[in-house]
Amino acid sequence: MKIIPIMATKGGTGKTKVCTSIGRALKGKNFKVGFLDADWIAPNLHIELGISPHHGLALSASVGDIIEPIISPEGFPLVSSAFIFPEDQAISVDEDSNIKDIIEITSPGVVDWGNLDYLLIDTPPTTSRFIQAALSIKDLYGVVLVSQPASSSLADLLRTVSLLRDLKVPVLGLIGNQVYITCPHGERVNLYDLHEEDIKAFSEAQGVPYLGS
Repeated sequence: MKIIPIMATKGGTGKTKVCTSIGRALKGKNFKVGFLDADWIAPNLHIELGISPHHGLALSASVGDIIEPIISPEGFPLVSSAFIFPEDQAISVDEDSNIKDIIEITSPGVVDWGNLDYLLIDTPPTTSRFIQAALSIKDLYGVVLVSQPASSSLADLLRTVSLLRDLKVPVLGLIGNQVYITCPHGERVNLYDLHEEDIKAFSEAQGVPYLGS
């Protein structure tokens, strides 16, 4: 099982949407894919996957004393804090506990993921400590980065790429999200102060593959 966190230090870049889109693309190529929502405080990956938050995580009856993921209508297994706490309950979790939980959940024998090819992790707005913790995840395959075509987003991304490089974490590529909209009459409208070409130029300058928008 290859583990791929979807990361961005800046919040609101659309990591969850990108995470599910990558999962569906991999499934379309006949890979078996599962998801972990690592945002313990504000989980919403289950919404993108069409799963009711009223489901509760349980222990597997067939494999033993390990967690049984919730299966989405499309057949994706998902573990999320949305299945642990009531939907209207505020969740206060410190970063150390969040990191500890993620490392434990991705350890062998804790979750009955089945025979997955890929486990995609939807991360919260990422700090340097969270990235460092990613090195502790067994079978970490690499990281996919997400950015908007905005000066603030690329400024954060530059520091993230530098940190990942220092920590020798593989960067699989960069996805530009919320790059533009196409109006009904066909005009393409950019949403931020930069354009897709700026993200592509950033990718080239940093030696990071540009995966698309």
